[in-house]
Amino acid sequence: MSPNSWNNTTQYLDTSTVLDTDEDSSDNDDTDKNFGQLSSLTYTASAARTKTNLQSFANKTRASDPEGAAKMEQLFASTDIIGAIGGAMDGVGLNHSNAADAFALYWVSAWKAANGDSSSAAARTYQAVAQQAARGLSSSPEFARATDAQKQEMAEAMMIQAALIDAYVEEYASDPAMLRKVSQAVMQGAKASGLELDKMTLTEGGFVKAK
Repeated sequence: MSPNSWNNTTQYLDTSTVLDTDEDSSDNDDTDKNFGQLSSLTYTASAARTKTNLQSFANKTRASDPEGAAKMEQLFASTDIIGAIGGAMDGVGLNHSNAADAFALYWVSAWKAANGDSSSAAARTYQAVAQQAARGLSSSPEFARATDAQKQEMAEAMMIQAALIDAYVEEYASDPAMLRKVSQAVMQGAKASGLELDKMTLTEGGFVKAK
């Protein structure tokens, strides 16, 4: 399995720059609460781009996981996967057309899988992480230059990655050995993309630096 084989996290966001130093710091700056609504973080989705993106994700997966790529293509052909993920995001107060919110979905799923945490995060936690992601993306020159197509590709990559990670965790919930392999793969894949999950802790108010 290779759930992070086409993750381009660091192209737009260095998460180490937006980690809080204590659990309450995300509540101390009211300016964060508006970052997720900045027009620069949202994009106008295109169904044609979604189709292209999904095929690209399957193609990138095929080199390291041919069986997984075939399953992805079957899933993409039979299900409106982006619509389904978007509905789940709506349920926790995230905007599925917001790149920061999509990144938050992935960030939480990856951290939980890497740390063997199968509990569900609260809506407040997703929203706090989205604020952190928004803060980072809003200060990124690379993201400022991103086109709608690039924002959509990034967001949909994060959404699919989150869904795949959650599916693996659910599939192997009763198999500790395989679950450890999933955790290791997610941790290693995230680290290869610049996301050091072992250096942070998820709290109700967002991510903080690990002590």
